Amino acid sequence: MCLFFTLLISKEVTIMKKRLLLPAVLLFAALLFSGCPSAPAGGAARLTNPDISFDINGVYWYGLYDANAVQIEAGKTYIVTIDVTAVDDVLGGCHFMGQLFYKDAAGNQFLLAGSQNSMPQAIADYGKKYRLTFTAGDYGTGATADDTPENIQEGGYQIPADPTTPAGLTQYLKLTVETPNWYKFGLPWDQQKQDPSNAKDNWDVDYYGGEADGCGFVGTISFEEQPDTQYLPGDTVSVLAPEDTNGKGKIDGDEFLKLKNAPAQSLLRVYCTANVAAIGAGSAGGTQAEPGWGTAEFGPTTSYKIRGQNISTPILIPKVWQGQTVTANPSFNFYDDVLIDDILGDAETDLVYLNVYNGGKVTNMVVMSPSDIQLPQNIIDSLNQLSTLDLNALEELIGLLDQIKALLAANN
Repeated sequence: MCLFFTLLISKEVTIMKKRLLLPAVLLFAALLFSGCPSAPAGGAARLTNPDISFDINGVYWYGLYDANAVQIEAGKTYIVTIDVTAVDDVLGGCHFMGQLFYKDAAGNQFLLAGSQNSMPQAIADYGKKYRLTFTAGDYGTGATADDTPENIQEGGYQIPADPTTPAGLTQYLKLTVETPNWYKFGLPWDQQKQDPSNAKDNWDVDYYGGEADGCGFVGTISFEEQPDTQYLPGDTVSVLAPEDTNGKGKIDGDEFLKLKNAPAQSLLRVYCTANVAAIGAGSAGGTQAEPGWGTAEFGPTTSYKIRGQNISTPILIPKVWQGQTVTANPSFNFYDDVLIDDILGDAETDLVYLNVYNGGKVTNMVVMSPSDIQLPQNIIDSLNQLSTLDLNALEELIGLLDQIKALLAANN
């Protein structure tokens, strides 16, 4: 490591060394990490004895009451992981949705965190992991928020003054499955809240008549507070022959290996520009999108669909960006952090396809890996900024690496 730094921060660099500086920085980041994700395998089947099964309404209540359960506190963020090893074929193309509750001694339900869809959003016909991310006290915005009077009455719950679980009361995940076209299980079609943009499901399963009652999966559900993980930028990942100016195309060869060889729990930070319509504007897909919609996705080169749903890992436009609610913007710049495990789970053996749509454009992709040491935020901010720029600012990089060298020496 000392030799590496001696070579890297030498002031007498050649033009060739300047060009090689970014790979050297990325190599340094990679040296801090370890591990490698793996992609799941699977195959759909109709399960007769699932670990987790859903009632006629597509609901399963999961108690968060074991000895290691984390108490939900206002403002904190939590991750529920649904680790599926075998899935009922009825669930293919459907969607996991969740809410967090606690119940008092009388059985009254108090909503701690509002509805969230899992990521990835569509359930595959093979085993993989799905994650729901909740922030206690976040109930959504607008007419569909879970704390509106209509939704409170329909849901039969209360909104607590303090979205923190009182001592001694049990916390619950209410896990709900929605149909491929985002409707409720078991509810007759004429009683559904019908969305003009989503047709009635007309697949091989009658979701509205109760045919999906008892469907489920083999696997586990786990719950944890979101780790306070610090990430450092590593390799830049490229589409070597993009099909258009929006950046879509194959990620293969050495570029795909950067994803396969990324340390465990690494993210791919995807920088995007999107034409964002106003919230609730009902914008037409293909030209522009609303906050919360997808603007790109990773998946097989040939679109793999189950009951009309792309089995892919989406890149989402945020609803809130840098503390501000996202509103109409013809050229909205943002990034989305996507778990590389998810990308590989939807990839082919030696490549993954990046599709870009809804007026989006992917401008850069950078591997972000967990750091084994805590660096000051100013260094992290500088590394993140430099990872997206033309790195000819040699003196700035050398100064940054000098700081890292001093920190490493102090930790030895």
